[in-house]
Amino acid sequence: TPQRSINKAVEAIKDLDYDKQNKYFDKIVKVEDVLKQSYSTNKKEQEEFLKANFKNLHVLVKDKKKTKDGLEVDVEVSNVCYIDVFDNLKKDRLHETFIKELSDEKQEEKTVRAKLLLDKKFSYYKIYESRDFVDGILGGALKYSEDEK
Repeated sequence: TPQRSINKAVEAIKDLDYDKQNKYFDKIVKVEDVLKQSYSTNKKEQEEFLKANFKNLHVLVKDKKKTKDGLEVDVEVSNVCYIDVFDNLKKDRLHETFIKELSDEKQEEKTVRAKLLLDKKFSYYKIYESRDFVDGILGGALKYSEDEK
């Protein structure tokens, strides 16, 4: 089912299993590469950041419809915005404090509705992410990249 493939794909994100992510997703590994490289040059800190960033990630299928190329799935994506957590740290911006706060299940999560295109393979769906989906897994952080008018 689409939800099962999405669940396995989300687990691959949370586990930082890049082989599985490449199996299920079209571009998510590239997004993670940019994210971790912008955070730190230290490999251990990059891994800790990504794990903490995706700890509270949830994706739920709300609706689906068949298309000529597969399925179009409407999902609800919830996660914590790492930028908001960092900004709320005030003075103590040490890596350890940030990681602890980011992975805290009590952090406010942002929820985004997004569309995904799913291409049926033999035993799973290949997921083609939309910009809204990427924004959702980043907890709405893409709003900070938009030009302010």
